[in-house]
Amino acid sequence: MAYQAAPEEWRVPATGCCSPVGDCCMGYWLPCVVYGRVHYRLRQDAQLRGYSACNGACWGHFGLMACCGVQWVLQFMQRGELRRRYNIDGNGCTDCLCSTCCGCCDIIQQDKEMKNRETQPILDAEPKRNEGMHYAPQDQPPTYQNGQQNF
Repeated sequence: MAYQAAPEEWRVPATGCCSPVGDCCMGYWLPCVVYGRVHYRLRQDAQLRGYSACNGACWGHFGLMACCGVQWVLQFMQRGELRRRYNIDGNGCTDCLCSTCCGCCDIIQQDKEMKNRETQPILDAEPKRNEGMHYAPQDQPPTYQNGQQNF
């Protein structure tokens, strides 16, 4: 049986969506752009190399939001994917509730969580060494020449 680590908590709380104000405004007025950014980080490149704010995921989210208001389905599925990738505690029921009850806070939490996990250094990694290794001098065994010990 393979070892599985205990699930972690979200590093960014869902109630942290109002800070900074720029993230709050983007999540409220343009959640499709934030959704597209998280989607790109999950599927393409976590560092956003080659990212365009106007991508297919953004348009899909916008289309579902404009046509019938079911963009929460995409956020719900993406939240589950994010939880599985980082072994975050939760389940489909909480994902569904977060996505439907406060979609803008949910998408901001997803964006901040991805940014936090992908830009923070791994703490378990061994630090780089700035100096070479130094050894304390050791006592040398006595040397012998012509059967007599040299000092």
